Amino acid sequence: MIKKKEHLFLSKKDNNIPVGIVLFLMLFHGISALGQTKKDSLYQRLSRETNTQIKTDILNALSMEVKGTQLMLAMDYAKMAIELGTDNEYTRGVGIAQSNLGLFYYLNDQLDSALYWNEKAKRLLINTGDSSEISKNFNRLGVDYYLLGKIKFAAENYQEAINYSVNAKLKANAYNNLGMISKQTGDLSQAVEYHSKALSLYEMLDETVFKSKTLSNLGSCFLTKKKNKQALNAYLEAYELGKGVGDLDCIAQSLNGLGASNKAIGNNEEAAKYFQESAQIYKQKGDRKEYAQQLVNLADLLTESGKLNVALQHYDEAEKILILINDKQNLAVVYNNKGNLNIKQKKDKEAALNLEKAIALAQYANDKNFRVIIAQNLSRIYESLGNTEKALEYRKLYDIYKEEINTVAENVKYLELDQTLQSNKKDQQLEIKNQEITELSENNTYYFLALILLIFLAIGILFAYRNRIKKHQLLEENIYSIGKQIEELKSENDGLRIKLKNTENELINLNSKYSGEKEVLPENMVPLSKREYEVLLFLAEGLADKEIAEKIFVSVNTVKTHTRRIYDKLLVNNRTEAVACLNRYQLHQE
Repeated sequence: MIKKKEHLFLSKKDNNIPVGIVLFLMLFHGISALGQTKKDSLYQRLSRETNTQIKTDILNALSMEVKGTQLMLAMDYAKMAIELGTDNEYTRGVGIAQSNLGLFYYLNDQLDSALYWNEKAKRLLINTGDSSEISKNFNRLGVDYYLLGKIKFAAENYQEAINYSVNAKLKANAYNNLGMISKQTGDLSQAVEYHSKALSLYEMLDETVFKSKTLSNLGSCFLTKKKNKQALNAYLEAYELGKGVGDLDCIAQSLNGLGASNKAIGNNEEAAKYFQESAQIYKQKGDRKEYAQQLVNLADLLTESGKLNVALQHYDEAEKILILINDKQNLAVVYNNKGNLNIKQKKDKEAALNLEKAIALAQYANDKNFRVIIAQNLSRIYESLGNTEKALEYRKLYDIYKEEINTVAENVKYLELDQTLQSNKKDQQLEIKNQEITELSENNTYYFLALILLIFLAIGILFAYRNRIKKHQLLEENIYSIGKQIEELKSENDGLRIKLKNTENELINLNSKYSGEKEVLPENMVPLSKREYEVLLFLAEGLADKEIAEKIFVSVNTVKTHTRRIYDKLLVNNRTEAVACLNRYQLHQE
């Protein structure tokens, strides 16, 4: 299963961490001394310990002990461990603290920071040779990259986690994650192999919950491969295991799979029952996205069964939830399905309204045919409503979307044909050469060598000639493309110049506004870069991330990254504290 993540920062240079700081943190974070024997023991050991390496290890243990209930306190302990270990050149302790910090940032939904710290930890931990910690950190890196959408890097790190692992459970987790990546990339056979390896390890460890979830993963692969009975059996076994330990996640996941398997087999009544049970569990757990998905599954089944009014009620309820959680991908599906249901009800106006909402969100759907089908249906509906203009508009859209799909399909087709032709040509050339060699063997050696040289020379000339033609064609295409781009850039240049000039003038005014006599930046803070200083000026003016991004021509994520770095360098936690530093200190050196 994809796990969670970590990340962190610090500044001071004390070799020994005073007991007062630890006690202050305990009181500040509201740590109770009752019922926390392990934590109490660690606090007592920390107060008595004089060896800096052991102190670093205790801080690392404390950070992991409190992460479940006091995440910010866990971050503080990890930062202390990094500082103490760095001052005393304790590589292993610093590497573990950085890896833990990456985990904590992941748990706090700060993926960029999680990736930063886990990458830093990787370099240190590999030098220590600690296989267990190295494997653990690679697995965390795999999670970070996976959630950031960098599937290739995620797979590479999961494989490294397996290579270094001396822990069967960590290895099983990595196999499971690799299985999900393989399924996502369409390699179902490889996905089944990875999930099967994970299942074997969980069975050896007697990890019932993980066995149940892995069986559900296998069921999903079988379902995609249209091996419906195998999928049904996997989900049934997963359900029994989850029910046996009372794990709601396992039960809901397997019930959803049982619904999908029964639907694929054609047993809609059973499917509806399983989807209903799954929906109730997700509702009970407060998982709105999954609850909405089960409602959609139920509505789809009811639509097939002709129970249109009840189906529409489920779609409406799912729609409200998906709007609330801003799930545009599934919302597009709901609008499309509602539109198709309206068509069956002969309610063309309502159908057109829902399908137009669906096509507006179609870019978020995974299926490339999605827009094609919606545009075709909208064209037909408006034609039946007598709105020729709208019908023609969506017919044109249909043709455009269809052409895009056909182009992709034709490119694949032509590529396959070209590969087949090239293979045939090579076979023919090889056959000709063999015949020539046979004939030449009857003559003297000089004839044989001369002919071979001529053949290679001819092939070389032909190859060079063909390459020259291709390069010439490519050059012409590039010249044409560059010309078009230059013309487009010229037309955009004036507007961009004005925007850039306005931003520069605004920054000059803001710099003047916040300049003046200021204190020198303390040593434990880090001066800001020019771009970070500019972002802080806009933050001080109360601009939102999106407004700042538009002014300095970067993405919103980049603005957030600059903001996070500003907080880290100035040792602050929010915008108000950062602006206070701007008014007090000289933050940027030209």
